Amino acid sequence: MTITPGMPVPPDLAAGPAACGGPADVTDGHASAAALDHAVAVLDELGTALEETSEWLGEPLATYVSGAATQRELRGWIESGPEVAASKEALARLQTAVEVVDIFAAVGEPTVARAWLREVSPTTLGRSPAQLLRHARHERLLHRIRDAAARHAEDTHPRD
Repeated sequence: MTITPGMPVPPDLAAGPAACGGPADVTDGHASAAALDHAVAVLDELGTALEETSEWLGEPLATYVSGAATQRELRGWIESGPEVAASKEALARLQTAVEVVDIFAAVGEPTVARAWLREVSPTTLGRSPAQLLRHARHERLLHRIRDAAARHAEDTHPRD
């Protein structure tokens, strides 16, 4: 599906800037150029985050942490565009997963991120970080996941 000016606005964009995090330029139920640009930017970022996450974690784990039920569903968010709210949540989760890989890369062990995401520990509330990430709806939990990754990386690979 191609996104073009004048298309009906997805409900989350029509709700205004507080709902979508972008410009409020929505009029008479149709997307303005600014609202359309914002929606396209979110989807572009999602595609980039999926590629980066898949490279280090593999597409099945990347799909899992995104919150999508299947790889096909996640690809559909990227390709079709109408699921902007779901896409934005998936984007935040995938960006956090990329940050987790970066945390482990900083101590020379980027491949450890995959194992750590599957590990259950008290610092991640008795769940795997991947489970927490998959169900994260707020920045507070995403921040906690990043902090737990940083603590684990530092504890297992202290810098000299």
